[in-house]
Amino acid sequence: MSLLERISQDLKAALKSGATLKVGALRFVLAQIHNQEIASRSRGRTEILTDAEVQEVIRREVKKRKEAIDLFRANNRQDLLDKEEAELKVISGYLPAMMSE
Repeated sequence: MSLLERISQDLKAALKSGATLKVGALRFVLAQIHNQEIASRSRGRTEILTDAEVQEVIRREVKKRKEAIDLFRANNRQDLLDKEEAELKVISGYLPAMMSE
């Protein structure tokens, strides 16, 4: 099963269970993956994204979340900080574990 299929299946499961935060995060990631597919089609490519390309999209989203968390922490916005941290936890679950030093 590809990473894209796994995300889609997890989105369906989250919709059925009513996990609104997870649904929002996964929908956003899928939208970014779709945007990347459209961008690659404009360069003449017809096949779907590989798992490595999907992981790169997810890494970009994780980086954005981390930057937002730092910004919200600096501005004492606990409500937005909690939301971003929860989304980061959901999204980063689709990346492979990083090697320790």
